[in-house]
Amino acid sequence: ISVSFAPDEKPHLIIGSLIDAAHSRISVAMFTAKDVRWWENNRETSLFEKLIAAHQRGVEVNVIIDHGIHEASEYYGIETEDDPIDEWLESTGVHVVRADNKRSRYASMHHKFVVIDDEITVTGAYNWYYDSAFLNDEDQVVIRSPRISQIFLGEFIDLLHRYDDKFDPNQWPQREVY
Repeated sequence: ISVSFAPDEKPHLIIGSLIDAAHSRISVAMFTAKDVRWWENNRETSLFEKLIAAHQRGVEVNVIIDHGIHEASEYYGIETEDDPIDEWLESTGVHVVRADNKRSRYASMHHKFVVIDDEITVTGAYNWYYDSAFLNDEDQVVIRSPRISQIFLGEFIDLLHRYDDKFDPNQWPQREVY
């Protein structure tokens, strides 16, 4: 287990390197996913560019985001604009699910976790957007445990079951959760 704190310890660099090293599957459930951009190896990059690159090298990438954050909607009387990040990811072939929690008017899918290769879980308060990376005091925990990852992957699959109209349980591993 390792812990990092934004902005000082740059959690975006940590999750970015984990995405770069992924070889089979990346499962992202992120409440606010507006992308985080920075300079690396003399070029600008971002978490979503890293997800797209992973997808292009054959890694299965699935992203669940909150509908209220990414689609034009009303939130306590304020109309928000559509965020184009989800459409951009979809246009590259990344599987994107917009979780629209109908349990109450302003309910949301508020998770902030990533499961990489079913073995590494990244979780904490850290959202994927500029303020989290460079302004806020945020935390991110990296847990290298297949057992813990299976629990988070189980929640991810449950979210897909709830929010993805095309969900097929046969496409996901059957696991015993401890």
